[in-house]
Amino acid sequence: THEVAAPDIKTGSFWFRVQCDRGVDVRYGPSVHAPVIKSDSGVTFCFECGEFVRASEVFTVFGNKSRAGGTQVDCFAKLYRRQRSLGIDSSSQTLINRFSSLQTVTCPGEWVHVHGSGKFYLEECPNPPSIDRYRDGWRYGVVNEIFVRIGPSFRAAITDTILSPGDVIYVTEKVVAFDDDKAWLRLKSGKGWVCNANEDGEVVVHCHSMVVSGQAKLSAHDTDYPQKMVRQILNNGSH
Repeated sequence: THEVAAPDIKTGSFWFRVQCDRGVDVRYGPSVHAPVIKSDSGVTFCFECGEFVRASEVFTVFGNKSRAGGTQVDCFAKLYRRQRSLGIDSSSQTLINRFSSLQTVTCPGEWVHVHGSGKFYLEECPNPPSIDRYRDGWRYGVVNEIFVRIGPSFRAAITDTILSPGDVIYVTEKVVAFDDDKAWLRLKSGKGWVCNANEDGEVVVHCHSMVVSGQAKLSAHDTDYPQKMVRQILNNGSH
């Protein structure tokens, strides 16, 4: 037998960016052995290279000594979800409200691997990104050839889609890292991401339509929309 060290648990609001080229899967628990979350059709819930992830809890586990002599460490982050607080006096709550609150507390979490076994999958961001979402999509015109990528990063893999000057695209999400002048754009078609400028800083797309009054715009700081729900809304809007 051996003594197991207590895990380190931090709660709050944390932002990470996916660094792994292959992206990172979302699991039901803070363990590499926890099952990966999949939709009814078998599609894996994951974040691609370059995507930002907001977490409400960081869970670090200290294991046995590794062959190199150090202690094995695994760190996981729990995706941020808005939770209802359980009131001290629940007698005035309706049965459905009390059940909903209990379900929120006991439902499985959504966890992503931050680092483990000497590999880093997520990088913590000291400042949150700027994220704007619009289900109907902003209209952009392509002015230079663009390779569409699977994630919002120049490290993300290139897809088979190439955009040419004169093409028109619709964008449902705009992401700008803190202190960065480049914006990553998620295509409404669901085919991937493009940057508004290439790696040399040359502008490759031009926005034809911006925010209009009354549009359904979501902010990165809008806690009414959990990340998984937002992704489902945007994906449904692309069909």
